[in-house]
Amino acid sequence: MQKILIICCFTLVSGIFADGFKPFTAEITSPTYIYSKMSMSSAKKKSLKVGDKLLAIEKSKQVVEIDDMQDNWYRVSFKGTRGWVFGGFIKFHRLN
Repeated sequence: MQKILIICCFTLVSGIFADGFKPFTAEITSPTYIYSKMSMSSAKKKSLKVGDKLLAIEKSKQVVEIDDMQDNWYRVSFKGTRGWVFGGFIKFHRLN
């Protein structure tokens, strides 16, 4: 049973990062929210203000357009809250 669980976890993690995505720090450039899903109509989990720094841990595969900006959604972690932020509202800082 443990071997199956380990294989499943490895497969899940490999799939998430298969496109070469690496976590990075990001800074909020426009007031927004952390959303529960990849949609601005989903539940708002936490408000973010300009200058807040967060960790992006996953990138959506699909590019969407919001407020005349085309970008991906990013799964983020900020002060214990995890959820999704639209990439048009963040500035990237790659981790070394």
